[in-house]
Formats: sequence, structure tokens, C-alpha cells
Amino acid sequence: MRIALVSTAAAAFTVAGAGCSTSRTADQVDSVYCVDRFDRVVDAVRCDDGPSDDYYIWHGRGRYRYGLGSVVSGGQKIRPDDRDARIRVGLPPTGPITPGVITRDGIGSGSGGHSSGG
Repeated sequence: MRIALVSTAAAAFTVAGAGCSTSRTADQVDSVYCVDRFDRVVDAVRCDDGPSDDYYIWHGRGRYRYGLGSVVSGGQKIRPDDRDARIRVGLPPTGPITPGVITRDGIGSGSGGHSSGG
């Protein structure tokens, strides 16, 4: 009887663990775009490293596809020169961004982003 309870508990843990890891994979897909202060998508060159009060890197969790001139919603805006914030969302600390969907390595990892463009 005791062995059956342990086996049942182990099986339940295994199923719950598998479900948990599957639901977390969505956290690994993010989207980034260069936006103006009105949240409109602009050419990514405007978000190169320099400080700016007019242009920001927009970061959103999940897969979003926006074209030039589209208005983004939700997410967060990061100053292009904020190295720490860029690293936290999986972007290189400096340099240009490639707009579109990025995939981060590892669950909850903030590094190793790969862009698929957009």
C-alpha cells in the first residue's frame, strides 16, 4: 500500500512538472521594436546606442508583429542607452537592434537572444 502511494505521488509530480515546463516556454519568446514617444514603430536605426528622449526600444513578452507606423501597446519602453535594461530583456548592451521576435536561451534567461526579424 505504501509503495502504491509513493508511485502515485511520483506520477502526479512528473505530470505536474511536465505541465509547468511546457507553460514556461512562452516566456522565452519576446518582441522588440524601435518606437517613438507616441508608441509608433519607426526605423530601428533611430534606436542605436545614443541617448534619446524621442526614441525607445519597445519590449513585449510574446510574439508580436508590427510594421512601420503601427502603434504598439503594453510592453515596456527602454532608453537605447540603458545597458542594464537591454541586458535584462535579452538584448546586447549596445548596438543596433533587429526588430521583431527574439528567442531567449533557457527558461527565464535574460541573455542569448536570437532575432527572427520582422
